[in-house]
Amino acid sequence: MKKHIFIVFILLAVSMPFLVGGQNLTAEQLKQKIADLMLQIQRLQMQLEALQNQNKPWCHTFNVNLRVGDRGAEIAALQTALSRTDIDTGTGSEDPAPVFVERVASAVSAFQEKYRDEILTPLGLTHGTGYVGPATRKKLNQLYGCSKPQPYLPPRPYPSPVACTQDAKHCPDGSYVSRTGPKCEFAACPNLDTPTIFSISPLSGSQGTTLKIYGKNFSLNTNIVTLKPRDVNLLPAYDISTARNIKSTDNGTIITIALSVQNFYYGDCRFVGGFCQGSLTQIPAGEYDVIVSGSVSSSNTLPFTVVAQ
Repeated sequence: MKKHIFIVFILLAVSMPFLVGGQNLTAEQLKQKIADLMLQIQRLQMQLEALQNQNKPWCHTFNVNLRVGDRGAEIAALQTALSRTDIDTGTGSEDPAPVFVERVASAVSAFQEKYRDEILTPLGLTHGTGYVGPATRKKLNQLYGCSKPQPYLPPRPYPSPVACTQDAKHCPDGSYVSRTGPKCEFAACPNLDTPTIFSISPLSGSQGTTLKIYGKNFSLNTNIVTLKPRDVNLLPAYDISTARNIKSTDNGTIITIALSVQNFYYGDCRFVGGFCQGSLTQIPAGEYDVIVSGSVSSSNTLPFTVVAQ
């Protein structure tokens, strides 16, 4: 600090005769001369501090682009970096939140033109832009970045793409999958885990009611929905009504089916032992267990009541 004060007095002593000697200056003109001199002293102090700090370790990694109007710690770091490359930002500001003004932009342009071959030429530019973009940040980080440079790794060669054949694989649930990936292997078939019924809505209904079965692991296209009578006297035990090839929706979690003899008794015919034993006009009223079967196994059961119309 004493050294700075000494320099200021030396400059004042040297400069004052040139400022006022042989001139008839008014008070306002003298004030302006002093102000100009103080500004020059302030800039010289900054240059002196920059020279003194050049031997001190300092680093900063610039991770964001900077432009005129930006402010804050990143601008302070930018000014420090520029001063360390002997470029005066011309700000002379001790503001804790410095601003990216036009003078800083001019200093950035000077920096870009100083390292023209690395910043401007690759972009097809001949003059600095004053904008701190990726190319400028790269050079700043090369000079002052805190992280250690990473060793160069050559790009990893990738195998040439292989054209897969257009055949398809028929999955047990009735769906198809095609070949994919670098080895042209068939994609995995849908999950064939045991189907599970979580709930049924509604819990009872008459002929024509739309039944929704909620669960998981239903087949996409080949579900078998079974209505098994709970009362063995209602129908012979082996006379179980089934609806086949029923599709599911929502990734195998919902089955929707209408209660009708067409769906469950194959065209109004009541089958007993594989033979048609007469026509039915509606599913007999009573209590049933609802079961969903896939290509591998069957689900748990939930009750449903068929109500007479």
